[in-house]
Amino acid sequence: MSKEVVRVLVASTNPVKIEAARVGIEPFIKGRELVVLGEATDSGVADQPYGDAETLRGARNRLAALCRGTKQADFYVAFEGGVFKTEDGRLHVAAWVCVSMHGDDYVSEARTATFQVPPAVQKLMEVEGLELGHADDKIFGRVESGRSEGTVGILTAGRLCRDRYYAHAMELAMIPFINANLYSLPCRLLLDICLLVAVFLRVKGAQMVFREDRTRDLPPQFYIMSAVHKGKKAVQANGQLRFSAKHMVTGALVDACVDPRWDFTVAAVLARLAAAREKDGPESPKLASIYMAMLLLVPPSSRSALSCEAVQRELSKEWYHNNIRECIKTSATKLISAWKLGPVPSNTTNDKSLRTTPAAARLVIGVPDLLWLSDAAEQYLYDEYGADTGDYRMNLKKIVDPLKHLAENPESVYPITREKIINVAGDRSDARTREFLQEVGSSVDTRKREREHEETIKEAKQLRAALDARYNHIGGEHDVCPSCGATGRIRFRFLEGYGQSDCRKNEVWGASTEMHATGPRKEANMSTHGYTGRFIKDHCVYGQASIVLSDDMAALSKWSSNATDTFSRKTKIICTMGPSCWDVDTLVKMIDQGMNVARLNFSHGDFEAHGATVQRIREALKQRPGKHVAILLDTKGPEIRTGFFKEEGGKVKLEAGQELVLTTDYDFKGDSTKIACSYAKLPQSVKPGSTILMADGTVSLEVIECLEDSVRTRVMNNATIGERKNMNLPGVRVDLPCISEKDKNDILNFGIPQGVNFIAASFVQDGDDVRGLRKLLGPRGRHIKIISKIENESGMKHFDDILAASDGIMIARGDLGMEIPPEKVFLAQKMMTGRCNLMGKPVITATQMLESMVTNPRPTRAEASDVANAVLDGTDVVMLSGESAGGAFPVQAVSIMRRICEEAESSIDYDTLFQRIRETVMNQNDGGLAIPEAVCSSAVKACIECNATLIVALTETGATAKLLSKYRPSPPILALSASESTIKHLQLYRGIVALQVPSFQGTDHVIRNALEHAKQVGLCSVGDKIVAVHGVKEEVSGSSNLMKVLEVD
Repeated sequence: MSKEVVRVLVASTNPVKIEAARVGIEPFIKGRELVVLGEATDSGVADQPYGDAETLRGARNRLAALCRGTKQADFYVAFEGGVFKTEDGRLHVAAWVCVSMHGDDYVSEARTATFQVPPAVQKLMEVEGLELGHADDKIFGRVESGRSEGTVGILTAGRLCRDRYYAHAMELAMIPFINANLYSLPCRLLLDICLLVAVFLRVKGAQMVFREDRTRDLPPQFYIMSAVHKGKKAVQANGQLRFSAKHMVTGALVDACVDPRWDFTVAAVLARLAAAREKDGPESPKLASIYMAMLLLVPPSSRSALSCEAVQRELSKEWYHNNIRECIKTSATKLISAWKLGPVPSNTTNDKSLRTTPAAARLVIGVPDLLWLSDAAEQYLYDEYGADTGDYRMNLKKIVDPLKHLAENPESVYPITREKIINVAGDRSDARTREFLQEVGSSVDTRKREREHEETIKEAKQLRAALDARYNHIGGEHDVCPSCGATGRIRFRFLEGYGQSDCRKNEVWGASTEMHATGPRKEANMSTHGYTGRFIKDHCVYGQASIVLSDDMAALSKWSSNATDTFSRKTKIICTMGPSCWDVDTLVKMIDQGMNVARLNFSHGDFEAHGATVQRIREALKQRPGKHVAILLDTKGPEIRTGFFKEEGGKVKLEAGQELVLTTDYDFKGDSTKIACSYAKLPQSVKPGSTILMADGTVSLEVIECLEDSVRTRVMNNATIGERKNMNLPGVRVDLPCISEKDKNDILNFGIPQGVNFIAASFVQDGDDVRGLRKLLGPRGRHIKIISKIENESGMKHFDDILAASDGIMIARGDLGMEIPPEKVFLAQKMMTGRCNLMGKPVITATQMLESMVTNPRPTRAEASDVANAVLDGTDVVMLSGESAGGAFPVQAVSIMRRICEEAESSIDYDTLFQRIRETVMNQNDGGLAIPEAVCSSAVKACIECNATLIVALTETGATAKLLSKYRPSPPILALSASESTIKHLQLYRGIVALQVPSFQGTDHVIRNALEHAKQVGLCSVGDKIVAVHGVKEEVSGSSNLMKVLEVD
């Protein structure tokens, strides 16, 4: 008979510490096999901790990092050795050990005995800054003594080696676990309250087997482990449920209406059921709780009586399936209450030794249901906490991942503490959850926002009046600049809260000054750089970048020397997939030229075609292992189209001044006087005087009259129109869902299974559209980022709400140009780009950027300027549409776009740009920044001051790299992440070069390897200075708070 296994994970690969953990735990697990493994973790303190507090903090940090990892164990152990001075100045050695059982929140801590360091060793440590182990090696002529006998072994001549020295503290740390009753430790739960719902939904006919185990020589935790390991042998499959009878939860486990005196006869249960139905109604969470209690607690001998028609009918109601969340909350509340009751009722067992243990239970459910249950639990966590939050990720690791792993490894044991179950039950009292709710804008006060907007306009007008009073010749007159003393032109323009001014000495680049508003100040501030800003309270959107031009005019005639893409380019490129780039060889060439994201346009094509494209992209990437290409799914979105004509495939000729009726009867076959429209609410949406555009704006109609099911219009220009042409309603909020049924099918049945990285949502009108899409994605699509396409006036009006809810913005200038006046599209583009920049969210500039390259090998000068100005405005990404999808020169289009971006980027004054962004953000945040952003901002500033050539960011979620990108550093940002999903997401952020690493274990080692890679690809050279940014907790919950400057050797 094989022995049961107890797994121990140590936060170190040092064999001394691994052996110390084994020696310290082994006496307490007799009769069981002990497996001890080591894993390197970061202490987050100095390599040689000084002081008792720092040493203990290092042990705690190592343990926390270990528990956050993916490896599961029964015990997690972390050691940290340090030194401290006594009052007389002598240096002493001590070590702390931290132990957690099953990764619980409860941590037992113990310290070793102390001894004095020899004065010679102390001198080396203090004078030369050596660590204790290195100083020992130098004094005593040893090599890596810290990995063998250690200082204590050297000084005791081997009588007490380092492993035994640590093992003594390990035994002390085990005291609370072998005396659980004295320390009031909660017993373990294998699964959380979600299991109760799973039982209710999935195993209502399952047979319960109550087991007895006569083991007496183990504490409760080990007893439960034993029961589960042995119990699995009795589980044959088909969802049979096992309870450990000695540790059953009391009757108050599920609901107070269940009698805690264990009166669970069928008659009593049905009576309570009838009473609850009459009191609370048939659709009551309390009623659902009774059902769960009935299934869990009715004795097996009485189970057959539950098949009565009335009960079966109630159990089958769909309502309970659709209200899992409320059922969980109701039941979880009672579970917590039951936990607080303390002892198990005496009539549940005759074993007196167990009456004082905390109430607890272990459930083992059949393997076929485990994967289903993990999905249900994941959905619940997603609904409760939202995506990308610390609580969501923590509970995902503690609940969902163990469930999935348990399906493959039924013998494993995974615990969940009471505190985590309380979190799952919906306790939102913690600050991090509140901050998250505020961040996603779930509690936005619309009226407050409107009041702030009114104050903004009022303040802008006051500022204009102040400027008028100070400079009474606005509008093109000349005057002396108060900043530089030069005579130049001063102008000021006020338009809906926007202001712009400019003063140039003799129209020479670099000598410009400007008046602009920052924060709530009533007077214009002076700066020595160009600026376009918006006057809103505590907020100033920056616009076009300052540029620096060379005096060497001959340099402008030289061609770029980069035949292929290099890591020097900052702006990213999206390429739309289509027939022109469907073969693998072309895709490889496009990757070489600079493609970062592949766009799948779901307005065309089917799953088979797009799936083949994804496969070819991945085949192309195999030929370029150092490159990364993300995949973006662009939804078709809601659309309004004209209908068919009487003559199939025909066209109708329209003349200016004629009347044209648009009918909502889409079955109507049209002619030159009447055309069908697919939008049923057209008569209710437009009004006389409204404009309707058809066929990409080639036909303009003016509404004359709105009837019940049709609209009379007047044709404004001569045109010929074909069937099924698109229709736009400028200034009208279209009452169509942002995500159509087709879009839902595309996302759920293609996007999520294929692992796309982004979804571009078409025609987003407000933040609710984005939140609805995020809910549709659910936990299965939590890795997918949402890019909102701004294509209509409604999207412009609600831009702030959309931006807050989205992961990025796409400025779709084609449809937007038909919704707002074309002369204002460039202003809208600059405004949206600036706001995205200040929020640190990527912005994509799209539509007709190099349109002429569909048929020509070179773009027009206007198109080249369009791309360059988008880069100077601050865009993160530029996009190719028909140029790459159906054009004759897809590879050349990527190449020329890359070269334009590189040229535009090389002309930006990054030092000035950084100062401007930092000042604006500081004003926006009342002069203060959150710790991660302050560190990242300081890192960019350090780059400027020490002339660094590279920034290295260790980032698990990408947050650190994104914050660095927000401040637009001149050197590239080398983002290191172990997450493939994060690597793909960073493909939309300006200036980031993403590199996937196996793990963050050993931060310095990871950085060294990254610098070797950087030297190979030309990002840095020997002697260069680089700035490294990472967190002491490896960026858990955005805790990036460490920055250092290194020199490449």
